[in-house]
Amino acid sequence: MKEHIIDGHTVEYYDAIDDLPIVRHHRFNEFISLKSGIGSTMEDVDKHIMGAVQMVQRGDKDMAITKLMNMRQSIQFAIENVDPQSMAFAVLVHKIDGVEQKDTSDFGLKNVLNLLSEIKITYGMVKAIVEFVKKKLKKKRKSISPNSLTKQEAGSSTET
Repeated sequence: MKEHIIDGHTVEYYDAIDDLPIVRHHRFNEFISLKSGIGSTMEDVDKHIMGAVQMVQRGDKDMAITKLMNMRQSIQFAIENVDPQSMAFAVLVHKIDGVEQKDTSDFGLKNVLNLLSEIKITYGMVKAIVEFVKKKLKKKRKSISPNSLTKQEAGSSTET
C-alpha cells in the first residue's frame, strides 16, 4: 500500500495487483481491459467507426458487428462521463482520510472519484498510478514463464 497526502487529505491505495482483494482484482482488470479495447472518448468512438468501415469493406461482418458494439459502449461511457482508467484507480483506493472505501460497484467507485475530485487529485496522478500498477503486473507476467514453474506450481497433482 502507498499513501499520498494531498492538500491535507490522506489517500491510501493498493500499489500492487497481487495485494488486491479478489473482487477488486477482477474489477481492476475489467476497467483496464475496457480502457484498452473500448475507450471512453469521442476519439475512441471515431476509431471504432473507422475500424467497422474497414471490416465491412473487407467483408468481415462479424468483426464489424463487434466493433460497432464496442463503439456503443464507448458512446455510453462518453455520455455518462465515465473513464475506465479513473474507475480502475478508484478500485485501487483503500482509504480516504482514514475511511475505508468498500463499495466496488460502479456507483460506489463513482462516489470514490467524486471524493477524490473534491480533494483535488489530478488526472495525471490517476494515470501515473494506474500505469505504475499495470507495469508491475506486466513485469510479473514476464518473469513467469511455463519453463519457470514446477509441476506443483503449475497446478499438477500426483495421486498416491
